Amino acid sequence: MQPGTVLAARYRLERAIGAGGMGQVWAARDEVLGREVAVKVVDGGVGDDLERFRREARTAAGLGHPNLVTIYDAGIDGGTAYLVMELLPGPNLEAYVAARGVLPESEAVALAEQIAAGLAAAHAAGVVHRDIKPANVVFQGPGTVKIVDFGIARLAQSSAARLTATNTLVGSAPYLSPEQVEGRPGDERSDIYALGCVLTTMLTGRPPFQGDHPLAVLHQHMSSVAPPIRARNPGVSVSLDQLVGEMLQKSPDERPATCQQVIARLQEVGTVGASAAGDTVAATRVMPPSAAGGTRMMSPPTLPLAAGSGVAGSAGSAPGRKSPIRAAVVAAGAVLLVAVVVAAVLLGRQGGRSQGPQSATSATSSATVAGVRTNSTPSPAPSTGAGTPTTRRSATAPSTPSLPQALAGLHDAVNAEVVRGVLDPKKAEELTKRVDQLDKQLSADGGKDADKQVKEMQKYLGELTSKGELSTQGSRQITTALAQVRAAL
Repeated sequence: MQPGTVLAARYRLERAIGAGGMGQVWAARDEVLGREVAVKVVDGGVGDDLERFRREARTAAGLGHPNLVTIYDAGIDGGTAYLVMELLPGPNLEAYVAARGVLPESEAVALAEQIAAGLAAAHAAGVVHRDIKPANVVFQGPGTVKIVDFGIARLAQSSAARLTATNTLVGSAPYLSPEQVEGRPGDERSDIYALGCVLTTMLTGRPPFQGDHPLAVLHQHMSSVAPPIRARNPGVSVSLDQLVGEMLQKSPDERPATCQQVIARLQEVGTVGASAAGDTVAATRVMPPSAAGGTRMMSPPTLPLAAGSGVAGSAGSAPGRKSPIRAAVVAAGAVLLVAVVVAAVLLGRQGGRSQGPQSATSATSSATVAGVRTNSTPSPAPSTGAGTPTTRRSATAPSTPSLPQALAGLHDAVNAEVVRGVLDPKKAEELTKRVDQLDKQLSADGGKDADKQVKEMQKYLGELTSKGELSTQGSRQITTALAQVRAAL
């Protein structure tokens, strides 16, 4: 295909925006309705393959869900099958993780819930995606993602036998389920396995299995135990690690049976994780900073983790997930590790704000991707060296957080609501802008007009809540964070 090609006397291809083993995605213009669209084109052959694609595309076009790309049209022009979809602003999840590095657990869980919700809607209509991967999850706006490429996977699957004969890999090796590797068609649980791989990528920066050749990766899907998430990222909760482990079981019968079950588990993880994080932060914030001359926690690096730079954990050497001894040791160590990580982050932020522009930049560097204000620094593995603070000092320390800590908590509360996708993108952008302005004002004048700005923020939150544009839970959390800022002035 070339720019300027017109399909079905209607869709003019303008520029290629993606490519895969089975075709290309183009930004195009619908010359009948005068709107920008995305067009996936596939040279699908003839006969049964194209008819199968036509049926699958019609089914996919009937799907309607906030987390599934909207399909406008599908057809066959000559020997080319095409699927016309809404054009999303992006980026896709693959590019997002590459730019940010390891995602915070709360954000990864929120995004996984959306992916699972979209898959549940598709599965209810009898459609299995079969090619779930970060590149096929695209941001529609701040905190909101959609699954793309429905209708194409069936054609790819039907061509698998023909392509395998020439050693051409169909699909994405790091995200293929064992049954797909064996050549079986797969079902809803195959998508669940792939989602487990995607969650691993979000939480560790790379999929569960890697290798120098796709065949080596496929072999690991078949025979190697997936490394526990916590072996690479100790800050991840035990409950989430266990869920991902179940999703990555070799036998489909040992995985969660439906995406609805996955969603319920993710919601439990989010609830427990938020409660545990709140308790840990409350206990850790009250610690006084290190004395002069003592060991000071350094701010996290501002570069994303490289694919091989996490905590060592290869597929071949991964211990079994069901060992009660290992589970007990991991659970016991998790408390200390989480406390150390939180202390490092908070002390890093406090030190960054008090030591001039250069330090502040390294401690609070952020990136705006697809309109979402998010921290750009992945959490590093906690230090275990001398000078690590403990929580024993919390009994005698003051309970009010410092201003930098309170502002960090406010940013986190707002970002959490944005990631959940509850807010309208424009409202989310406005709310984030107001928090940024408050932060800058406090940094500039030490809080001269802060009380007025806090009251304006509270009024704006009230308006959003009364109109149903902000969840009650989100309003309560942000209001509480605002109160902490006010108390710290």
